[in-house]
Amino acid sequence: MLFFWGIVGIIQDLFLPGLIFVYLLRYPKRRFERFIAIIASSLVINYLLVFLLTACHIYIRPVVFILLIVEIGSIAWLYRFNLKQPIEAFFSRIITQIGILYAKGLRVFRKGNDESALAVCARLLYWLFCLILAYIALNWIWKLFIWNLGSSFNSYDTVAEWNRWALDWAANQLPTGTWRYPQLLSSNWSLIYVLMGNTTIQFFAKSFMPLFTLLILLMMVDLAYQKKAPGYLLGTVISYLTLKKFLGGFLIEGLADMPAAFLAFAAVYLLILHQQDPNEADFSRGAVLMAVIAAGAGVTKQVGVEFLGLYGLVFLLFYLLPQIKRDKRQGWKSLWISVGLVLLIVVPWYAYRQVLIGQGLENSEMGMIMDATTYTYRSADVSLRFDAICQNMGKYFYLFVLIIPFSFLMDPLTRGINFLIALPLFLSWGFLASYDFRNLSIALPILSMNSGLYIHLVMDKLFGIFKKIPFQRIRNWAAIGLVVLMVFLLGYFFYPDDLLYQRHSEAVMQTFSTTINQKLMDALKDESGDFTILTNYPLDYLPGMQNKKVATIFNDYDSYRYELNHKGVDYVLVPNYADQQILDDVHARIQSGEFELVFQDDTWIPYEFVKVLPSK
Repeated sequence: MLFFWGIVGIIQDLFLPGLIFVYLLRYPKRRFERFIAIIASSLVINYLLVFLLTACHIYIRPVVFILLIVEIGSIAWLYRFNLKQPIEAFFSRIITQIGILYAKGLRVFRKGNDESALAVCARLLYWLFCLILAYIALNWIWKLFIWNLGSSFNSYDTVAEWNRWALDWAANQLPTGTWRYPQLLSSNWSLIYVLMGNTTIQFFAKSFMPLFTLLILLMMVDLAYQKKAPGYLLGTVISYLTLKKFLGGFLIEGLADMPAAFLAFAAVYLLILHQQDPNEADFSRGAVLMAVIAAGAGVTKQVGVEFLGLYGLVFLLFYLLPQIKRDKRQGWKSLWISVGLVLLIVVPWYAYRQVLIGQGLENSEMGMIMDATTYTYRSADVSLRFDAICQNMGKYFYLFVLIIPFSFLMDPLTRGINFLIALPLFLSWGFLASYDFRNLSIALPILSMNSGLYIHLVMDKLFGIFKKIPFQRIRNWAAIGLVVLMVFLLGYFFYPDDLLYQRHSEAVMQTFSTTINQKLMDALKDESGDFTILTNYPLDYLPGMQNKKVATIFNDYDSYRYELNHKGVDYVLVPNYADQQILDDVHARIQSGEFELVFQDDTWIPYEFVKVLPSK
């Protein structure tokens, strides 16, 4: 029954409370947005329920079972008309929706009155290129998601902290030794443990960790579709590249960084889509949903509180103030409801922890974080720190920095998100917590998305120039000549012969055993004259090794002796599966001083490389 209750626990964490909340809120309307809202609100509501039940000392399995029954009963009643429909109707709606998506997508490629057919084809290819990049990103995280199933926690922070705190919650105790670290993730894990009645099996708690990255990427794809802007698709692949580089395996570990990033990005995603909700009722409901989700980021990790403050400013300027100008009463009502929800969700935990820290019962984490950052850079000097960050981030640092000038060419909301959310998060990370790139996780998807938008902005300007070219006047022979000229110039300026030889040498060094290849090149770098190597190893393709190989398969001792004595062999590269007589002969010659052992390698197939010494 552990498997059954583990699955029920995942459903409780991700769906049940959110299904009730979103139905009662009657917002948002679109299915994918509802899906995101259900998962995000479920995580927040579960956290509040666990906190309340534990504070009342009634967070025990029977009470959770009663809660589960009430939720299932409520969902059955609220969705009773949907549940009565035949399953065929469900799949019919899916097919209809696919048709609508397809038709809506084709509108992007309709030819305008002032647009040439070639310009439309170029735009189509650009979209297809962006879609392929987005597919690569989604395929990567999907594979990680599948690979992660059935694994257990194995990073130190997860085992010693986040999962330990989940075990405290599951034991009906407020967790200890948490500093100010908020508990949304650990409290949700604890629900799985309580429902299973087992705190040993970790498969289920860890199983949905890659889901947060997958959902972030899917939200970017949805934004591209809704806004008809392939820049969001470029943001998807930049997110994939940055998350893979800076977080790597931590994406599937039990750490709060990506859940916080998911909740933060979900709040930004909804704001982008519903900045100008025309319906007053939808506007108020949107304010409630965004406030709940943004507050959820604040109780997932401390940096979420900083995000919440920055997001609140953008939310006020671009969502609430326009509504207040249109309808003062409704606007102020939405503002106070949002503030009340944020305070209800965020304040209790931090107030409780601050009281314990003030009484000396718990410690503050701020000194630890600052010391870790100073120790990482061996200096508290800010300029030296940012220089090191620039080197560590490489090309991505410049990619993100370019957001600043390009922001002035973007729409006001995107500019506000850049200057009031993304860049302040990046700067505060650099000052306070840059000892680990995980602490930048909450900003990476937003920075990546906006990087994709400004790259698209450049492409859009180029397409604007492209559209003005009178292609109807250009003959085919001229177009072919232009393509030939472009290829020639590309090769001459960007891909000279030396670069191609260099790239080829680097590529062939990666074939077969990279370590044997490198050891061979190091061992022979001082060889100035002609030499030959007796081997079966495919070294002909290595740089400078053409015509150096005397081929043999090391399965016949007499052939080996003939090649050795009559071909003027200077080196022997022999595998460990060679004929035993041959191996014995090689080792005997090493002992007698006829051969000199240069290196051994067993990273691939074990090989020995020996030099044939001149006869005395």
